[in-house]
Amino acid sequence: AADADAPQQEPSAAPIARAEGVAAVVPFVLVPPDPDAELLGEFMAEVRDYLNQSEAALLALETSPDDAEAVNTVFRAFHTIKGTAGFVGTDAMAQVAHRAETLLSRVRDHEVRYEGAYADLALQATDMIGMLVKSLEEGIATGIAPKPEGFDLLLRQLDDPEAVVVSSDAAAGH
Repeated sequence: AADADAPQQEPSAAPIARAEGVAAVVPFVLVPPDPDAELLGEFMAEVRDYLNQSEAALLALETSPDDAEAVNTVFRAFHTIKGTAGFVGTDAMAQVAHRAETLLSRVRDHEVRYEGAYADLALQATDMIGMLVKSLEEGIATGIAPKPEGFDLLLRQLDDPEAVVVSSDAAAGH
């Protein structure tokens, strides 16, 4: 029998790794079992601070895509959110932050330029983490943490941003 006090979440197929061309899947887990409301409250406040810093840096990158300090600010935010989310057991948030961190690492290493679909993905990841914070709040309050719309799609796109770039270029007629 299910524990009536345990947060109920809709299981979903969220790709997390690729093995021989097949994505491995894990369930959507946002609220950890036995959540510590005080710890999660501090975590959510910290995430909001990092998101605010990221949003400001992402806006700076729109006009100066080579601004190394802005790239580092966003990279550090995703990196810290990933680690802390993993520590507190908000796996879904850790998944998004990990993939976004990888994208920003590629920008930082000059493998890709922060523009077009890459910029869109970084902004979408920031927005998704914000939605996950709201869902986490709801999960703590009600026991049900809804999966934000577009979660699975964003994970797939962050796993293969070049597919997004190609489809964006095709749609633009390039």
